[in-house]
Parts: sequence; structure tokens; C-alpha cells
Amino acid sequence: MTDVLFVCAQTMASRISAKAIEKADKMKNYLDQHMKAKFTAINEKNDRRQELDKTMETMKLPDDVRKKMQAKLQQEEANLARQSRKKMSTNDFDFIAKIGAGAFGEVRVCRQKGSKEVYAMKIMKRNEMLKKNQATHIRAERDVLALCDNPWVVKLQYSFQDSVNLYLVMEYLQGGDLMTILMKYDILTEEQTRFYIAETALAIVSVHALNYVHRYVPFAVVLCCVLWAVGSLLSS
Repeated sequence: MTDVLFVCAQTMASRISAKAIEKADKMKNYLDQHMKAKFTAINEKNDRRQELDKTMETMKLPDDVRKKMQAKLQQEEANLARQSRKKMSTNDFDFIAKIGAGAFGEVRVCRQKGSKEVYAMKIMKRNEMLKKNQATHIRAERDVLALCDNPWVVKLQYSFQDSVNLYLVMEYLQGGDLMTILMKYDILTEEQTRFYIAETALAIVSVHALNYVHRYVPFAVVLCCVLWAVGSLLSS
């Protein structure tokens, strides 16, 4: 009986397609990153509470003042949690400038109204992507940005959609892209070239580690934190 079950299990395993295995790996990576983010948030919350308690102890504040400050911190934590669950839209951002355009949309610098944080928002036309069968590619881009937790890939802050567009809100890297740097300086020194190539190679390896590959890597998707320092590789 055991032998029969073993043979059946082997037969079922052989029928699992490579695509199903790939999807399972992606889900595993997603869950790993999701739980890591959850535990990080819990640890940060505990650290803030401990820091407040330590400060109040140093200042030797009376109990009634301590309770008020602890209540205020608790309210701020609740507001932060509520904000993280809120469904985002373009109404939550003020647009500052347009910094790029492509076949399916554009990229704008924006400022979130509540936090005042500055981000880069990639705006893509839904109809154009569907017409040219790009939906799978955009989903893959969103997935790799959400899965990656390393210094080489831009951090995805929010993603949402409306009846016209899809939106990816990412960290804003002020250094621009490598194409702009090449257009500005025309020729790079050997030292500069070695630096950019080495950092770009490390960025590509970090994407490959998540089982994603590029068809090609144009200079326009290599983003820089500041000039002379490649910060991220934006999958596209």
C-alpha cells in the first residue's frame, strides 16, 4: 500500500508544471517579505514605546504626564495603522513635476498630502497596455518591486488603479537615470565606468535571485540615488 501511495505521489509531482512551481516560489517570497515587514513594524512600534518610557524616566515626569504622553503615542500609532490600511488614490498626492514619459504613460514626482513624503509615481494607461498585451509585464514589475527588500531595487510604497490608469508609487531617487548622466557627460572615465557597471551587475543579480530576468537592461531604468552612486534597478 505504501509503495502504491509513493508511486501516486511521484506521478502527481511529475505533473506539476514549471509555471506552477514558479508561482509557488513567488508566493513563498511574497509571504516571506510580508511577514518580515509585519515583524519589522511590530519591533519599530515597541522601540518607540521603549524610547518614550526611557525619556520620561530620565526626565522624572509625574505619572499623570506619563499617562498623557503614552496615550498620545498610542493615538499616533493608531493613526499610522489606519493610514496603512487606507485605499489610496491620486487625491492623496500633490503632483510636482513630470520627469519621464513612455509608450504607456508617464512618471511624475509627487508629494503625499499627509506625510509630505516625496515619491515617484508611474502612471500607466490601462487600455494601451491591454491592446499591446503588456498586462503580464506590468504585473511582473509590480511583483518584483513588492518582493524585493534590498538596496538595489526601488521600494514600492503603494499601487492602485482607477478606470483609466494604473499607478505605482515608488521611492524617488534624485540622481536621475544613467541615460541622463551619459547624455550630460558624454564620456565617462574608466573609474566611473567600472563603478557604474559593477553596481548595475549587483542590482541585476538581486533581481535574478527572485527568479526574474530582463530581456535587456536599458540605461534609462538604472536609477541613481545621487550622482556617482547607482541606487536601484527599476524592473520594466
